[in-house]
Amino acid sequence: MTKDCPLCRANKEERFYYQDKWVKVLDTAKLKGHKKRIMVLLKTHRATVPEWLQAHMLEALERTGRRVFASEYKFVIMSPLNGNVPDHAHFVASDLNPNSDDWEQILATPWMRVVDVKFWEG
Repeated sequence: MTKDCPLCRANKEERFYYQDKWVKVLDTAKLKGHKKRIMVLLKTHRATVPEWLQAHMLEALERTGRRVFASEYKFVIMSPLNGNVPDHAHFVASDLNPNSDDWEQILATPWMRVVDVKFWEG
């Protein structure tokens, strides 16, 4: 744990949806105009992770996101390219609200996964 890292502090202090030996899924600190935003973070302070652990992180976030975003049609898991904490491995999942404060950033950030939650009934 690094004392100055906000993700290390969140790992120790914040309520979570899921955790296992390696990762924790919890709310992001700021909603930025979204109903929900969640993230998966590595429980140890490391900037990079091996491919198998990245896959595990994405799977944990997708599985948890299907419950958290149950009222949405889909959500996206974004690349950490534009993240605020580049030295602690994490991924953010967000709804697709075009009226959010960070809509332009969401569009400019590569999406690692687009997850369909429910089918359009219109």
